[in-house]
Amino acid sequence: MLLSIGSILTAWCFPNPFSNILSLLPLWWAGVECAKSYIIHRRVETKDIFGYITLLIQPIVIYSIIIFIYEKEHSLSIITYPLVQLRMYVDVLLFAAIFVIWRKFEYVGFDECFKWFGAFAPISYALYVIHFPLLGGLRLFSESSLFYFDLTLRVLIIFALSWLLEIPFQKFVTRVTSRFIPN
Repeated sequence: MLLSIGSILTAWCFPNPFSNILSLLPLWWAGVECAKSYIIHRRVETKDIFGYITLLIQPIVIYSIIIFIYEKEHSLSIITYPLVQLRMYVDVLLFAAIFVIWRKFEYVGFDECFKWFGAFAPISYALYVIHFPLLGGLRLFSESSLFYFDLTLRVLIIFALSWLLEIPFQKFVTRVTSRFIPN
């Protein structure tokens, strides 16, 4: 947590992508803690993650203070620093609360809610890797009136590239490299 807090403060004073990534480490680690609990108990136990999840309040408080200070000099948008980072932390706590409550109801409707995500499983890693540079860094049209059309095209490109990378290209890589890997 100290690494994350230090990164939050460093990113505030000296904006850089490395600090921004490290500042989000506790969110990724929350997933690790959930996975550990699931491996041990075959379900995520609230007692296993409660302490860790409550630690996520520290970055929320720090980002809230930064926002209070930052907004005096900058116009803030929900999709820019530091609001987007605060949103990520709040979202994780919100989803944790939803799942804890949902578990009390034995996850009624879980399969109906999430089964369609299975269609994206074969391309999920490529989606994870390429979505940010293409969504955040690529603009096909500079006119603001075409923003949603541009966004739609970028999302379609992301899905198409993800499919190409994960299905045909991965089969090719596997075929070529399997000659060098003993059975």
